[in-house]
Amino acid sequence: MKKPSLPDASAITTIPEQVRIERVDTSWVILSPGEYYVSDVGLKLKIEFSDPVYRTNYYLFRMYKNTYWENDSLYVPYSSEIIRFNCQDPLVEEKLNYVDGYEAIVFSDRVINGQKYSINVIVKGESIGKPFTDDPELSYVNHRKSLSFKLYSITEEYFRYIQTLYLYSKNYGNPFAEPVLVNSNVNGGYGMFSGASVSSDSIVFRY
Repeated sequence: MKKPSLPDASAITTIPEQVRIERVDTSWVILSPGEYYVSDVGLKLKIEFSDPVYRTNYYLFRMYKNTYWENDSLYVPYSSEIIRFNCQDPLVEEKLNYVDGYEAIVFSDRVINGQKYSINVIVKGESIGKPFTDDPELSYVNHRKSLSFKLYSITEEYFRYIQTLYLYSKNYGNPFAEPVLVNSNVNGGYGMFSGASVSSDSIVFRY
């Protein structure tokens, strides 16, 4: 790309092949002792996929809560938000944006190369609302809710970028920490140019 008065910069990437979510199993669980607003009931999910054997793979997983309200027998999107979850799976190498749960987890296939695997995550029921707890803000409409799961196949460059950015943030302001160079794949500049393919699945709550 070109811009007046600035040197040329270039980057190249290859979008990884999709790795499909093959199965999602769910179960209700009682959460370990902690801080809960109204309920200690949670939802446990097993997200199953098969890692391709012929290449090194890198993944990012996140979840969304989607709400729809009924209008003339049709369900119209009402809201969509990233939902936080907990995951203690040893496969996970980075856990992003921890505030009462993770917004995403990142991992490679160095342990599971070519195998079928299930990631286990737990969501607080109160983060979902009905059918686990009441949704006072939605009590005045007929509505439907879904949880969607997205498994992104990401590039190695983006994986290294996430790792180094997390380390940079962790060391920021610490005069005794080693300097961290955030990974970049832009020639003649700084930044990250990357691509991803995504596999999605969802479960729907009707009430």
